Amino acid sequence: MDAQKKPEPARQAGALVLGTTLATLSSALTPLLIVRLIGKADVAKLLSITLVYETLAMLLSLGLSATLLYQVSNRDAPARRAVALRIVLTSASLGFFGAFLVYAVAGISLLLPAGVGSPTFHAQLRLMLILAPSLIADLPFRLLPNLLVAEGRARHSAGLQVVRTISLTLATLVPLALQASVGTVIVVYAVVRWSFALVLFWELHQLYGRVERGPSPISWRELFAFALPLGITEQLGQVNSQLDRWLILLVLPNTRFADYQAGAWQVPIVGTIAYSVGAAYTPELVRLFQERKPYAALDLWGLSIRKVSLVVVPVTMALVVGADELMPLMFTKAYASAASIFRWYSVLTFLRVASFGNVILAAGRPGYVVRAAGLGLFYNALFGIPLVLTVGFVGPAMGAACAFVLHVTTYVYFIARSAEVPMARVFPLKAYLRVFGLGALAGAAGLGVKLALHAPSAVLLAAEITTVLGVFALLGSLTHTIEKSDWAFVRDWLKLKH
Repeated sequence: MDAQKKPEPARQAGALVLGTTLATLSSALTPLLIVRLIGKADVAKLLSITLVYETLAMLLSLGLSATLLYQVSNRDAPARRAVALRIVLTSASLGFFGAFLVYAVAGISLLLPAGVGSPTFHAQLRLMLILAPSLIADLPFRLLPNLLVAEGRARHSAGLQVVRTISLTLATLVPLALQASVGTVIVVYAVVRWSFALVLFWELHQLYGRVERGPSPISWRELFAFALPLGITEQLGQVNSQLDRWLILLVLPNTRFADYQAGAWQVPIVGTIAYSVGAAYTPELVRLFQERKPYAALDLWGLSIRKVSLVVVPVTMALVVGADELMPLMFTKAYASAASIFRWYSVLTFLRVASFGNVILAAGRPGYVVRAAGLGLFYNALFGIPLVLTVGFVGPAMGAACAFVLHVTTYVYFIARSAEVPMARVFPLKAYLRVFGLGALAGAAGLGVKLALHAPSAVLLAAEITTVLGVFALLGSLTHTIEKSDWAFVRDWLKLKH
């Protein structure tokens, strides 16, 4: 598709949000079913292996997905083809390196004296030997959603995300439902990830099979010069986002890790909507910054924040009110203590109304993203480590919430530096606080229902959510915070009119 004929960002965002919601719904339901199929010890084992794999995958991604979205946007077809293939090949090579690294660690462990390392460590390492080679196929496939967005095919990108998520969900749940071991799940998991390579080859053929071959407009040196800062940023961001889980895994018993993971569960759509919208708007932001229109770019970004907050704030508020009922219903009564973790995590969710790094990237200043990510990790460690040692189970979640507030402020500062505008001009704080204020009033109404109504957990949760969302919708409409065009867009979105 020619760059000049791509759909407008709002419709791209709508398609991506819908697809991401469906994909996230599937992945979010997975842990709810896992806890009903296996015991806490096996839950912790499976989740810890997944944590290690996903951490390794992110470390090896090297910022190539974001680099691809930036470098492919606004180029002619032969240049887009050359850049895309170069980045895909690089990603596959990194996957091979990751698999080699896991096997090297396993080889070194065999040379260590008997008794060094816990039995749990050696058992998990054996399972990682099965899963690690799939990085060769998995890492290039993870580039595909952004590539399709850059080619103006957001709906197709969203559909692939749904297929991928459902495939991985079934790869986990079907073996467990058949009473298979965690090891069998890992084998099936690896096979499914390898199958993604076939999908990638097919999509690349569909996109560029008839496109004239041409030289890459960026050299290997330029590619890595751009990608390395983003890669370091993603690595720091991954460590930052997972630091609290690692603290729990290393400091407390394995079963508490399962409890913590339940509390850190992200509700479908709420945790990912901002990133989907950010990806859809990135090509347009790149164009505006290249045309030296920073204020127009920030106005567009600010508009997306105001619209995203209309969804994120009320939904998060409703679930904060109903957390005590939500966690036992979702994860069984054995995970009731996860409610406190869920509430602290909601502080992060309230502020996930924008993809902050995309703006810095669109402005062509990836170095600032690295600095922001490094400071984010510093904030998390500064709060999280002392709190896990003093407060215990809830400590890392408290630390993550406090750190994220500082992290967002840091990102706003670096966006201002990147765009060369005043810091007060970056984030639409007044508009966000207006939405949050209405959300707080709706939350108070929901809390009133919680205290006044004595009913089974499911009924009470439904009443709390209905009250919060209903009051927010009413107040938002009366104050014109929610406009008629917003309701019209939601109706079109639900009808798949993108």
